[in-house]
Amino acid sequence: MSATTSALPQGGPRVAGCLPCELESASARAVLYRDENWACEVAEGYDVPGWFVLRARRHAEGWGALIAGEAAGFGVVAQTVSKAIQAVTGAPTVYFISFGENYPHLHFLLIARPEDLAPAAPWTSANSSTRRSMRWNRGIPRPT
Repeated sequence: MSATTSALPQGGPRVAGCLPCELESASARAVLYRDENWACEVAEGYDVPGWFVLRARRHAEGWGALIAGEAAGFGVVAQTVSKAIQAVTGAPTVYFISFGENYPHLHFLLIARPEDLAPAAPWTSANSSTRRSMRWNRGIPRPT
């Protein structure tokens, strides 16, 4: 499922200390998918079964920093890796989560959610955290 290239698009530099940039050096065993603009890997040390990192191969900080080819190809890549993760894990659902706070490099945590996983699992916590954060960002007091 891997279309591997070695050059970063547009000759984009890697940023020291940026985990998504460092994944460019991931072993072939960790790579689920690579094309000119996007890559999906298992991040060493974060290797939870069914968890992957989908990232722009060039250090682009957010959607607005993508070049046209990167933005245009995202949907096809997202669908391709989602189907691959579902095929490998048997999970009916793949979550895409992106906060960009620890690493502003545009990346997504892809999480295979098994059908038999209880609702009280991390998905509920992530959803709850996101809603609290959204209220706080609009000036609504945080719950105590």
